[in-house]
Amino acid sequence: MIETLLLNAFFIGRLGAMAPKLRADDGTNIIIRPLIYVLESEIKQYSNLKKFPVVCCQCPLMCGETVHGDYKRRRIKVLIRQLEAEIPEIRNSLLASLKNIKTTHLLDTDLWKFE
Repeated sequence: MIETLLLNAFFIGRLGAMAPKLRADDGTNIIIRPLIYVLESEIKQYSNLKKFPVVCCQCPLMCGETVHGDYKRRRIKVLIRQLEAEIPEIRNSLLASLKNIKTTHLLDTDLWKFE
């Protein structure tokens, strides 16, 4: 979720992440991400233990384009790890920020409410 937030902000120019539950673009199906709050390292560890096959990311916007020879999502992973060395609680802070949004402090004029 944090990677997607930063990818959207840095490369798309949009504030958005991955909701744990959302209606798909088709308007019918609901996407549920039950492991969204589980660390990727824990998922990898469990997957290795259970010998699940590895499936590469198929997202052409985030994984198919390169930034200085590296994939964008990989670059964001490195950035987060680097920032964690300096700011150990950065993941928790970024997750908390997704729940604590002050729309009046954003530039989206559709969100400004003057009465």
